[in-house]
Order: sequence, then structure tokens, then C-alpha cells
Amino acid sequence: TDALNCVYKGFDREGHPVYFDRPDPKVLGVLLVAHPKELLMRVHLRSMEQGRRLQKMYGVDRVTCVIDFNMMSMSMVTNPSAMRFMKALAHEDQTMYPENMRFMLICNGGWTFSAAYKMIKPILDPRVQQKIHFMGGKEALYTDLGKFIEACNLPTEFRGTHNGEHLLDIPVLLKLPKGTAPSVLASAAASAAHRNPDNFLIDDSGIAAGSPNIADFGEKPSGAAEDLDIDIDEL
Repeated sequence: TDALNCVYKGFDREGHPVYFDRPDPKVLGVLLVAHPKELLMRVHLRSMEQGRRLQKMYGVDRVTCVIDFNMMSMSMVTNPSAMRFMKALAHEDQTMYPENMRFMLICNGGWTFSAAYKMIKPILDPRVQQKIHFMGGKEALYTDLGKFIEACNLPTEFRGTHNGEHLLDIPVLLKLPKGTAPSVLASAAASAAHRNPDNFLIDDSGIAAGSPNIADFGEKPSGAAEDLDIDIDEL
């Protein structure tokens, strides 16, 4: 996920964890050549499962996604393999996590993203389309983002003040009551990371060091990544 510039940081104004994604066409192109597409799909699904764990930890039922297409170029739109893979991701997300997303905030889309979106939109459920919001350009970008996410939960590249730490399994947050203000959650997360940075280490399974097992939170969510039988041979 680090290579794909995907990470959970902070909370939106409603208290949902925020998933930041900044796709890099060059990196994606290299990964599609160097690794089986099934493996890349598993990496993506691992991130989705991390989001579900965060939801259970903080007493919410969804996450907000911020996707920054600042590095997107026509090379991705005109790459058939990349576009088929993106469509496969959209299909799996809708099938396995139909109500996982609160909002999807599109930043720096430009005309290249518009071209890609036209290709993916037909396979998106109408309810998913209603959750997608396009942020304005230039100065309006920061104003529009601020309507959904406070500055203390935004990374510095969006003129926020978030310290950049990954939002993983931070035990101190489990002690906060449900409905705690996002700004308080962000402050507690930053403080915990400063006191014990090991909370942010991830092992080979993609789970934060010292994290409780998903079974600790009750019934395993339907569609858990390890139960998937993904068939994307056509990609």
C-alpha cells in the first residue's frame, strides 16, 4: 500500500476514518508488469479490510475516501491493462463492500480523470455515484475539502495540520466514547503515536503490531478478504 500511496489518516467531520489515495500511473504500470494482478487485488482488499477494522474500533460504519489525481496522466487512461484493472477494483469494491463508503472526494481530477471516469461510471451503482463529490480547482480545493474534513485531519499537501501519522490500531482510541469529536480523535492519535511509535508498525499480514484479532470484535465481516475467490483472468 505504501507503493500505491494509500493510507488511512485522520477522520472526517462525522468521525469516519479517512482513506487517502494518490495513484501514480508510473508506479501502477510497473506493478502491473512485475506482479500478478491477483496479488495487487489482494493488496487492495487488505486495505479495505483494514478500513473495516478501523470502523469497528471507532464505532462507525463507513470510511471517507480522498483520491488525489494530481499525478494522473493520459498514459493511464490509454493503458488497456490499467483501465481493466481499475474497473476490476471498482467491481470488487461494490460487490464486497457495497456500503463501506461515506463519501468519495475527488481532488485534482482534471480532464484526464474525466476521461477515465466516463469509462468506469457505467459499472458504478447509482448510490455509489451519489457519494462521489468533485472538489474545486486551485483555491476552491481547500475550501471544498474543509466542508468534509477539518484542517487538523488533512495532510499538509492539502494545507492541513495533520502530522502525517498513519491511522492504524492505536489502543488509547479504544477508550474514547463513541461519538468523540474528530478533532479530539486526531489529537489523541497524534499523542499516542508520539509516545509509542510501534503502534504504527505493520507486519507482513498488513495488521498493525500489537493489534487485537478481528475476532475480538465479534462476527467476521461478510466478504472478508481471506474468503474471496477472485477471478480476474481476463485482465
